[in-house]
Amino acid sequence: MASAAEIFTHLERLTHAFPDKTQSRETLEVYAELLADIPGYVLRKAVEGHISASNWFPKVAELRRAAADVAGTTDFRDLPQTLVDDLRGEAVRLEDRFFREGILEEGEWMALAEQFESAGRMYGAERLRHKLGKYLAIHQEQKVKDDEHA
Repeated sequence: MASAAEIFTHLERLTHAFPDKTQSRETLEVYAELLADIPGYVLRKAVEGHISASNWFPKVAELRRAAADVAGTTDFRDLPQTLVDDLRGEAVRLEDRFFREGILEEGEWMALAEQFESAGRMYGAERLRHKLGKYLAIHQEQKVKDDEHA
């Protein structure tokens, strides 16, 4: 099952892809509750597929159908919760986002480290936390420099 942070990341992506249809926090919480049984990597693929093929913000049922198409089943309980390659890909995405956009969401990094641990990849979790510490220091230094030049 996807973590709440993971689900909200995917829902946030949908709100950016369809900015003309804003959703309330309460609506997104209902989506998160009704999508919680879907593994994060399946939900990500479903969201990506919907964004590339549709012109509207999806209903919960549409996302569940898309997830079922990705997974080949409507029973998500027996699916692995994470794929190692997806965890690595997400780590690369977070790192790339930091270097390209200067965005460092500590909660996302910590949630991903927990996913690495859940998959039995302790080294990956520790490595991610180490990088986060370094990037937080870099981020703080940059903020100080920006404040000095302002």
